[in-house]
Amino acid sequence: MPRKVLHHGDEDLHKNEQLEIENRLMILRENEASEHYKCSHYLSSANRRTKAEVKVWRQWYIKWMFNVADHFRLGRSVVSHAVAYLDKFASEDHSVLSSKDEFTVLAITSLYMAVKVYSTLENASAICARNLVLLTEGKFVEEDILRMERRLLDTFQWKLYPPTSVCFLREYVQLLPFDITVTSNLAELSQFIIEISVTKYTYVKYPPSVKAYAALSIALDCLPETKRITRMLQQHEPFRYLQGLLTTWYPNLLDELRESLADRQPYQDLLTKLIGEAAHHSSPESDTGVDSKELLNSSQEEWWDTMLLDL
Repeated sequence: MPRKVLHHGDEDLHKNEQLEIENRLMILRENEASEHYKCSHYLSSANRRTKAEVKVWRQWYIKWMFNVADHFRLGRSVVSHAVAYLDKFASEDHSVLSSKDEFTVLAITSLYMAVKVYSTLENASAICARNLVLLTEGKFVEEDILRMERRLLDTFQWKLYPPTSVCFLREYVQLLPFDITVTSNLAELSQFIIEISVTKYTYVKYPPSVKAYAALSIALDCLPETKRITRMLQQHEPFRYLQGLLTTWYPNLLDELRESLADRQPYQDLLTKLIGEAAHHSSPESDTGVDSKELLNSSQEEWWDTMLLDL
C-alpha cells in the first residue's frame, strides 16, 4: 500500500503541517474539558418513563436532522453540531425533558442555529425559522424558534463552537500515513460510525475525542490495508494524551459501538463497498466515494421517508 511520500524539501512543510494539526487538537481538547462544552448524563435522575420518552424523541429528531441536511445538501457534519447544542441545553435546562413540544422546538432550533453558525453554503438560507415551522404543519410558529434561540444563547453564553467527534476525526485522519484514497475511505467509514453513535443517547456520556478515536479504530480494523496500524496508533505522539481517557471509557465504548453496528445493513454495505475498492486497487483519481445518504435512505426505518415532523 503506498504511503505518503515526502520529497526533498518537503520534510519541513510536513512537520509544520503536523504541528498545526497538533495545535488544533490541543485547542479541541481544551474546549472538550471546558465546563462551557461538557455535557452531562442528563437523564440519570429522570424517572423511567421520561428516560424512555426522551430517548425516542432524541433519536427521531436527530434522524430528521440528517434528512433535512441531506435534502438541502448542507453537509452532514452540521448535524453533529446541532446535536451538541441539543444535548448541552438539555444538560442545563431539564424543563425540556418533560414536554415533547419543548423538546421538539429545542431540536428544530438546534439545527437552525447550527446551520447559521457552521454552514456557508448558499442553500443554507433555506433553513430559516419561517421555513422550519412549515415542516411542523402549523404546530409551532416562528416566534417559538426565536424564543428558544434566545434561551440557548443565554445558556451557552454565546459559546457556540463545541468540539464534536467529527471535529476530532478531521484532525486524526490527517495524521495517518496513508495515501489520499485510503485516508478518504477511512474518514468516510469513521464518520458513518460516528453518525450512528450520534443518534443514540447511550453515547452522550463519552468524550467526543474518544468517540472519534473509537470510530477510527473500528474503521482501521475493518479495512485490510490499515489493520496493522491500529495497535500502534496510541503510541503516536498526538494520540498519547488519550491514554487516560481510553482507560476510563474506551473498552465499553468499543463494545457498544460494535454492537450498534452489528445489525446495521447500511454499514455492512458501505464496508463491503470500500473493501471491494481496496481489493481492486482503486487509484486516487478514481471515484471512490460512497453516498452515505443513499445507503441510509435505503434502510427500512420510517423516519427517513419524509422531512415532515409527525407531531
